[in-house]
Amino acid sequence: VNGEKVHNLKELVHIVENDIEKQFIEFKTKQNEYIVLDRKRATEAHAEILEIYGVPSDRSIDIVSSDNKIKTAPR
Repeated sequence: VNGEKVHNLKELVHIVENDIEKQFIEFKTKQNEYIVLDRKRATEAHAEILEIYGVPSDRSIDIVSSDNKIKTAPR
């Protein structure tokens, strides 16, 4: 993600949520393909995506660190 190798989901969350200077979040697959998300648009759509697909929260409790919170779909 953004040029850094990710070893687990907790690292992924940390990189995505703390590398905020970059406009885009880049994911490179093992097949050397890229998935690129516009950070602002992804953030704006976050709650709506959770709600549309019935996802109660964006991560499990074991992924939450002391500096971030579980984000839940609006009710």
